[in-house]
Amino acid sequence: MSNAEPATSGVVAKDTEVGSVFVSNYPPYSFWTEDALPAVEAALAEAPRPGVPLGLYVHIPFCRKRCKFCYFRVYTDK
Repeated sequence: MSNAEPATSGVVAKDTEVGSVFVSNYPPYSFWTEDALPAVEAALAEAPRPGVPLGLYVHIPFCRKRCKFCYFRVYTDK
C-alpha cells in the first residue's frame, strides 16, 4: 500500500452535496488490482451507514457520438 494521500483528500463536503454533478469511478479502472479485492469485498459486505445517502449513476450507452470527456462504454455505430 502507498502512503500517498488519496485523490479525494481535497474534496470538501459542499462539493459532493445533493444537486452537484459528481460521477465517481475512484480509483480509475487502470489502478484496480486483485490485491485490493478482499478490501473491496469487505466494504461491500458491511451494512450501509444510516443517514448516508447513496448516489447512483446509470449510463445508457446509446449516444450518437462520444463526448471527449466520457470514458464510459458507448456504441456509436448502432
